[in-house]
Amino acid sequence: MNKKKNQNANLESRKPTFLLMGLITAASISLAAMELVSIDKQPYVELSENGANAKNFVPDYVPQTPPPPKPEPIIPPEVDVPLDPPATDTEEADKDEDVDKNKVIIPDIPFTPPVFGKTEKKEAKIYDFPSQEASFDGGIDAMYEFLYKNIEYPKMAKAAGIQGKIFVEFIVDEEGKVSEVKTLNEKGGGLEEETIRVVKMLPNWTPAEQAGVKVKQRFRLPVKYVLE
Repeated sequence: MNKKKNQNANLESRKPTFLLMGLITAASISLAAMELVSIDKQPYVELSENGANAKNFVPDYVPQTPPPPKPEPIIPPEVDVPLDPPATDTEEADKDEDVDKNKVIIPDIPFTPPVFGKTEKKEAKIYDFPSQEASFDGGIDAMYEFLYKNIEYPKMAKAAGIQGKIFVEFIVDEEGKVSEVKTLNEKGGGLEEETIRVVKMLPNWTPAEQAGVKVKQRFRLPVKYVLE
């Protein structure tokens, strides 16, 4: 069974129409290209103030010439400067002759006074048992009589009923004076202070001697306080 072609799908009858349309399109493109070429080839023309063509046209762009190169710095040649020869002893002596011989130059040296060492005085030795002991005028009994005659029993110690022995220490120096008095124990009530006060009142002693030289001697004695 033979199939029949559709007349609407048959393109053979339309070939002349397509060919004519292609020619027209090609011609249009060619004309447009020629028109563009003719416009680009037209010379540049500038109108003057009067509207006439400017024959002597000078373009605004002026080519710039490159700046000249900078001159190289001139370096002076090295020159060897001769050094002065060292002065001889004769030349130094000639210079010394120019100085006034009568002028005496004193160097500026700060004066520092000499410092002498301090001589430390040796403390005299204190003897407990010298060859010849210090003595009170009238002996030890006379000394105790002087103490008890001058002691005033402290009121505070009386009120508190404080009594007993206060041991006192003192030094008889080379001149027989009593010094460095202190107590060696405490009872309170003012007994220590009263003992020191009265011992300091002792008159001068005859100083002690060691090998014929007067020396210091240390004494330790008890002072007894008794309430009646």
